Amino acid sequence: MSSENIETRTRILEATVRVLEQSGGRGVRMGDIAKESKISRQAVYLHFASRTDLLIAATLYKGDLIDVEGRLAPSRAAATGVERLRLYIEFWGHFVPEIYGVAKALMMAQDTDEAAAAAWRDRMLAMRDGCRAAI
Repeated sequence: MSSENIETRTRILEATVRVLEQSGGRGVRMGDIAKESKISRQAVYLHFASRTDLLIAATLYKGDLIDVEGRLAPSRAAATGVERLRLYIEFWGHFVPEIYGVAKALMMAQDTDEAAAAAWRDRMLAMRDGCRAAI
């Protein structure tokens, strides 16, 4: 992928996170994201085949911004199960406030928006996997 494509993709992801946080998940359409990104709707579809793909990518992007993997490293490297669980719970206590805007938007929209529901399910499955590993 060229650097221009990467920049456009990043701009789309940043715009998606902003729109989700500002709207509370209500009525977030590809056109809204295109407008916020200052590109055409077709350009959004060149980078993301579907709205579901875009919402999932946006949640992963938000996680990258706040270094989820790095912040989980202490829990994953813990010497005992008790320590691992304690560090995992500590991680979540700090993580939730940082993802609250996007998480709330997806939760609010999931009953009427299949793409939001799919993105939320994807993240909750990842969380369950993390909990399972910590235990």
